[in-house]
Amino acid sequence: MVNLWYLIIIGISLLLGLSHFLLKYASFKLGGDSFVITALVSIFAALIPLFIVLIKRKELFANKGILLPAIIGGLLIGVYSIGLVTVFKHAPVSIVTPTVLILASVTAVILGFLFLNEQFTLIKWAGFILLLTGAYLFLRF
Repeated sequence: MVNLWYLIIIGISLLLGLSHFLLKYASFKLGGDSFVITALVSIFAALIPLFIVLIKRKELFANKGILLPAIIGGLLIGVYSIGLVTVFKHAPVSIVTPTVLILASVTAVILGFLFLNEQFTLIKWAGFILLLTGAYLFLRF
């Protein structure tokens, strides 16, 4: 039986790929300004988490330790969004999206290993090397 988490991962990956395509379409085909597009995307992207925060606000204020990482993470996503839309104006989505996702995965894997004590097997290390090789190939050819 397929684990539910795998289906969710596939679903959110498809959604992210679609969002990258739409960002490229808005900036390239429609001639939109990358900063305006990023601002609009951020506003609409914030609506769902805002609704969740309103529902779970007691838990938010009960654990103040989560605020700083959440603020920094949100700011980093904002910078990522601006950079992504800017790059989409100059590079094909077929190169940008895989490269960004691969390098983001590599970064998350390294940080998880170093700071969250996530375990690595030989197979995971092999996959990690394949990710790096894939990023190199996408950028090189």
